[in-house]
Order: sequence, then C-alpha cells, then structure tokens
Amino acid sequence: MSRSEASEGQAGQGSGGLSLGVDGRFELLPGVRLPRLDSPHAEAYEARDLREPDRPHFALVCRRELLPRVDILERVSRLDRSSIVKPRQWGVVDWHPAGGRRFAIVFEQPGGGRVFGGSLGARAPIRLEDIRRFVIAPLVPLLQELSERGITHRAIRPDNLFYADESRRKVALGESVSAPPGLAQAAVFETIENGMAEPSGRGPGYPPDDLYAFGVLLAVLLTGEIPCADMTDQEIVAAKLKRGSYSALCGRARIPLAMLEPLRGLLCDDPSERWTAGDLKSWLGGRQLTPKLPALPPKATRPFRFAGAEYLDARSLAHALAHDWPSARPSLYDGKIADWMLRSLGNEPRAQLIGNTMRRRQYASAEDGCSDDRTVSRVLMALDPEAPLRYKGLAVNIEGLGAALAVDYHKPEKVQLFVEMLRGRLPLAWFDAQLANRPEFLSVKKLIEQACSFASRARAGFGIERCLYQLNPQWPCQSPLLAQEYVCYIKDLLPALERIAGRGMPSEEPVDRHIAAFCVARVRQVPERLLNNLAAQNTTVRHLAMLQLLADVQQRTGPARLPALTRWYANLLAPAIDGYRNRPYRKRLADEIARLVEQGELGLLSVLFDNPAAVRADEQGFAVARAQYRQAANRISWLEQGGLSGPDNVLRASRQAASMVSAVLAGLMLVVLTVFYAM
Repeated sequence: MSRSEASEGQAGQGSGGLSLGVDGRFELLPGVRLPRLDSPHAEAYEARDLREPDRPHFALVCRRELLPRVDILERVSRLDRSSIVKPRQWGVVDWHPAGGRRFAIVFEQPGGGRVFGGSLGARAPIRLEDIRRFVIAPLVPLLQELSERGITHRAIRPDNLFYADESRRKVALGESVSAPPGLAQAAVFETIENGMAEPSGRGPGYPPDDLYAFGVLLAVLLTGEIPCADMTDQEIVAAKLKRGSYSALCGRARIPLAMLEPLRGLLCDDPSERWTAGDLKSWLGGRQLTPKLPALPPKATRPFRFAGAEYLDARSLAHALAHDWPSARPSLYDGKIADWMLRSLGNEPRAQLIGNTMRRRQYASAEDGCSDDRTVSRVLMALDPEAPLRYKGLAVNIEGLGAALAVDYHKPEKVQLFVEMLRGRLPLAWFDAQLANRPEFLSVKKLIEQACSFASRARAGFGIERCLYQLNPQWPCQSPLLAQEYVCYIKDLLPALERIAGRGMPSEEPVDRHIAAFCVARVRQVPERLLNNLAAQNTTVRHLAMLQLLADVQQRTGPARLPALTRWYANLLAPAIDGYRNRPYRKRLADEIARLVEQGELGLLSVLFDNPAAVRADEQGFAVARAQYRQAANRISWLEQGGLSGPDNVLRASRQAASMVSAVLAGLMLVVLTVFYAM
C-alpha cells in the first residue's frame, strides 16, 4: 500500500497540530504559515517529524480544485538524490482553517532559500563556473534518474530552485507534485507544443520536456533575466515557430561561448534530437557534441493571408487560426487553404485531408450547431498534427485532457466545450491525424474512446461526470454532498457518507450524478438495469437502486457497519412499507428494519426491500381479501335492501320449507306403516 493510501483517513488532531500518517509521525501546524516555501498553487505550513524533531519540515496544503500528482508521489519519495525537495508523507487531513478535508504533503525543508527569491525580475547573472559546478553537476544526475524511473518534473523554473544547504554551494529542484503537471510553468519554459496548450491541459509530458525547461533555466541563470519577458504567451509561441526556440530565446542574449553547445542541444525543437541528461553528463566530462541545427517548418512559395498577416508555414498559420476562431471559420470555406497546402507547400496528403474534411462538413448534421467548429478543429489538426487538440478557445494536449477537465470542471462554459469536443469525437480525430503511431498513446487512446462514448450518454453513471472520473483515477468525488470531504478512493466513499449521516439526516438523496459516476468508474461492472433505475421516475425504485449500488460498494470495500447511512436509507424507503396492505407484515417489516439499521449492512436492507416474492404474496392476499370483502358487501347490501323479506324470497323459502316438511312427514309415515305391518 502506498503512503498516500495508507494515510487516507488517518489524519487527526494532535497536540497543537494535525497528525498525518498511519503512525502519526508527522504533525502539521495550521497556525504557523511559511510563505517563503509556498508553491504557486499550495500554501506552506510548518510540520514536525515527531521521531526526528531537529530536522525541519514543511507541509503544502493543496487546493481542493487542483489535483496533486498522487500517481508519482511514491516514486519521487524514493529518489536517491539530495538535489530535489522530496515528499516524506502525504494524505488527507481535517483542515479546519478551510472548514473541510484537504490533501497535504510533507517535505523536508531545503537547507537554503530560493535562488531567485519571490520575483523573476532582472538580476545579476551567475558565473559560468558556478553554474557548471553548483547547478548542472548536481541536477544532471537527478534528471537522468527521473528519466530512468519514468518520472517528469514539469516544474523546472528559476523560482522553484533552492539552495540545498546554508553554504549555497549546491542547488536543488523544488517540489512538483502539489498541482497538475506544467500548471505553474510560464510558456517560455515550455516546448512549442506545451506552450500552445492551456496550463491545466499540458499533461505529464516526457523527459525531453524537462530537458527543454532546464535549458531555459540555464539561459536565465546565465543572463540574469527571463527571455521574451515583454511578450505574451501567444507571441512567444509564434516567435519559436518562426525562428526556432534557441534563436527566439537566446538570439539577442550574451551567452558564453562554452554554453552555446548545450543550450542549442537542450532547446532543440525536435524532441528526438534534443540533448538528454546523458549528453549533458558527457559534455560535463569534456566530450564535444554537435547539436543538430533547428529544423524549421517547410516554407511556402507564397504566403497565406489571414487577419491582415502573412504566413509562410502551416504551423504558424494554424496557431493564428486557433487564436482567432470566429475569423477562422469563414476563411476555410472557400477551399484556399487546401489549395495553398498543395501548391505552395507541396504537401499533397495534408491538402487531401483538408479537402476531405471540408467535404464531410457538407453532409454533417448541424443539429447541435457545432459542425462548423468541429470542421475548424479538424483542419487545424491537418495543418499542424503535432499541436494540441484545439476547439474554440480550448487547447489541450491529448494526455492532459483529463486534468484540464478536472481543473475547469466548475466553469460551465469550459465544461460545455469539453462535452462538445468529446461528443464530436475530436480526440479520436487527433489520433488519426498523427503522422506516426506512438506506442505511448495506446493506453490513452483506449481511455479517450471510452470517454467519447460516455459523454454521449446522458443517464446517471455516464455523461461528463463519468468522463471526469474515468480520465482522472485519483480525482476526488465532486458531489456537493461531499463538499467538506475529500474522497478520491472508492474505499473512502461510504465512511464519508456515514460521517455526513451521523451529523444529522440530510434532506438530499445519498447518490447524485457525481457519486453514481464515481462509483461506476471505480467499481466497474455495475448492472445495466441498476443504472437505468437510478434515473427512474418512481421514487422507491430510484432509492432502491441507489441502495443497491452502495451495498455493492460496501461488500467490496467495507466497512462492515454503517448504521447512520443505513438509517438514512431506511428513512428514504419508509414510504415503501406503506405499500404493503398486510398490517402484521408491515409491523414485522418495521421491526426488521430497526434491527438492520443497528446492524448497519446495506446489503441486507436492500434484500429486505427488494423482495418480489413478498410483493406477490401481498398482492395475492390483498386480491383474496378484496374478493371476500366484495362478497360480504354485496350480502349486506342485499339484506339492507329487504332481500330477506321480499315476495320472491318468501315464496322460495316457503317452497323450500314445504318440501322439507313433506319429506319429513313422508318419512315418518313410511316408518309407521313398516312397523304396523311388521306386527
């Protein structure tokens, strides 16, 4: 079990702070802020190691709406390097300052302060020899180990660089796990493709992305200033596309001659040609490496005019179209882009793809009004297949789609874009547009295919909620009912609902669309009938389906007793008892429910209510009782209407009486005659 899972639900109030961990080794102090150790998306507080109190620690309390990188915490904590701020413990704590539960991560404090303090303004350059000895030498082995372990840092930037000790003769990278990867990175530190994407949708990336950011970091340390500081993100990406990253970032800077070679290698825009940590290690050892010159996009023989500007390559044109979506749509309809791709760039396959996309638009259904926007998105894929998936104002890397959805989920206008994108199967079109199949995309593609299917189904357990949890296995359930909880593992759902029920019987139903989608995404193999019943109009049927869903969760994950949650459901299903006509059975049912509430097993309560045999017996018994009642009522009515003393009835009764008297007299006469003659 990972320390993340082990710590879940094990946070409590310690002496003067909050304990974290199975053994309560670390104590968080909510009253002691450490703003100098804040991360861009998490506040720092003092933490104590109760076993080694002399070693200073701090804790980052993550924001609820941002997903920490839970999937790499364990691996980062095991890194055999002192050149990174490593996590020591993590889990969920009852964070009273915010009135709810939060994810917290404990780190050992770096020995010195930040290299760049709080701001990123201009400052004195660092000497080349110091950079080689105190920055490159300690960080290259770290980057190599990260790469070998399949971990990306994704937060390499000047303000996340610390002095490892008080002597300030060695540096360490800061943390990179308190928020989604790349979220805090400025576009200048990102590759062209990552810079095009929204920060929330950049994804974990690959080791070459960290090497690129390291190259920009070295340029900052050498020059004392951030490259392109006066440019917008869009302008920075456009400059890199036009001139190449090295020329755009370092072209006007005074770079020492000895650093030209590594910077050209690290800032190479082709990830397959970019220097690796091994190349840097060889360079440190004195080996000369010749970086490949940047391969700029093919230039057209004549420019394409759009929005008052001229473009000579397809990538720059696609970048401009993506940032002026309203103007992009009409500019595509005349077919000039496909003609330009064919005649000016000589790219027949891409020109044909654009032409096919435009022809497909003529037959596409426009019932949702999105077909034109989807056409623009597909044309952008044809122009620049390496770019992120772009739709209207949204741009996400395919591996960052899930994280972007999670971060922006509470922004309705953004969520609508994700819904349209998934229903239009644009992520799958992005895969089809790639120039080559990449093995690392196989698992992602399968998840995306499922998400596109889920987005098109509106019932409970599906929809955009299901996509949210399917694409983000560690994302906590976003149900309003769980607003003060932090439930990211299915095993923690029922204890959270038990706590809520224990604080007072809520008026809401225990299962909403979020909880249903969360359960289905984490449990899998939920029967189709049950999912259909979750949306039933009949209240009893719907509540019973909810009970059956959570009963299945309890059977799989525990805990064994949930008395408060069972009582919650018993109250919801109480009207179903009145549906039985048999009063003694209703009394026995009520007594049995009271017993099961104390026992706290949702499954037994589910079986009690989901009892077709009892329903049939009650219906049959009621049918018999109703027939008997009807017969008795008819008899009473007949008597009340004088049926007993009526002429017909008197005549019939008289005849019956006369017949009986006659029969008796005849019998007596026969007996008398028999006796007389016998004598």
